[in-house]
Amino acid sequence: MTIDELVSKTGDSELLELKYDCAKNFLEFILDIDVLDQVISFEVVTKEIRFGNPSLKIKNCHLRLISLTDNLSTANDIYIPSVDFGKFMNETRKGFNLAFGKRVTEISHILTLIGSDIFFIAAIENKNAILFRELVGAGKIGV
Repeated sequence: MTIDELVSKTGDSELLELKYDCAKNFLEFILDIDVLDQVISFEVVTKEIRFGNPSLKIKNCHLRLISLTDNLSTANDIYIPSVDFGKFMNETRKGFNLAFGKRVTEISHILTLIGSDIFFIAAIENKNAILFRELVGAGKIGV
């Protein structure tokens, strides 16, 4: 299964664990993906991350993986914000501002974990920065 296929199946998932090591720029999280009946561990390398302020009581969530080249303008291969204020605000709400001023070779996608609020928004170099594996025999783990 590819990361795109997996992300498309996370619509009714439960966040079991979330950790970020800022010294190593390393994000780890575990999702119980209901439609697959699998517990999947994710490891993501990211220097640019923003955490939301979600209620940890409500752990239902889903992933989004968004291509920046399809959604942002560039100048000299550097991502730039929209000059239209409304579009700029929309870009910021989606976390695209993590890419502003960065080269297209540095960041290609935004990975977002969304529940009742945003758990995190991470800018990633490419899809290969996301590793995932099934945790066989994994039970429910507390956040």
